[in-house]
Amino acid sequence: MLDISIKSASNLKISVTILKLCIPLVIVFFGMRVFDTPLKNEISPKGIVSFELAKDLNVASAILDSWDIAARTSAGMSMGLDFLFIVLYTTVLVLLLLLTKPPTSFFQKVFRIICGLLLFAALCDVVENIALIKLLLGDLKQFWVSLAYYMAIIKFGIILLGIAYLFLQLVVQLLYWKNATIPNIE
Repeated sequence: MLDISIKSASNLKISVTILKLCIPLVIVFFGMRVFDTPLKNEISPKGIVSFELAKDLNVASAILDSWDIAARTSAGMSMGLDFLFIVLYTTVLVLLLLLTKPPTSFFQKVFRIICGLLLFAALCDVVENIALIKLLLGDLKQFWVSLAYYMAIIKFGIILLGIAYLFLQLVVQLLYWKNATIPNIE
């Protein structure tokens, strides 16, 4: 009984923390969307994401050439906000995973691996931003384009994996709760 109440209190603290972090997360997300609007054009239809996934120096250069000074400033502002966004989304995802921490040892190992991968995705996102900033500041080298591309691919893949695992854990817990019986205390 004491173990359940300690776990419940811990889950409540985690839930409150997630809710507190969701406010700045949403504000930063929409701020990035505002800065992304001037980046969208025929050459860069997905804005900053087109730049992240350019893969080729000629494509990245064409994207940069399609942006005027105001758009380039918006790109820099978006990347600046992204550094804060990295901290927020990583923390929220890891805390959400903590709420669904599995009871079995196999899934606990998977849980630890996924949490570690999410931290690695955050690192990839930082490296990607640095590469994009180098390009934005005029250091037009294939190295920076490739680095940004591969870091973005790894980051997006790991985040999708983390979200998929989170949903899997939620389904497992819902099935567990649905099948759990309440003991008769009389």
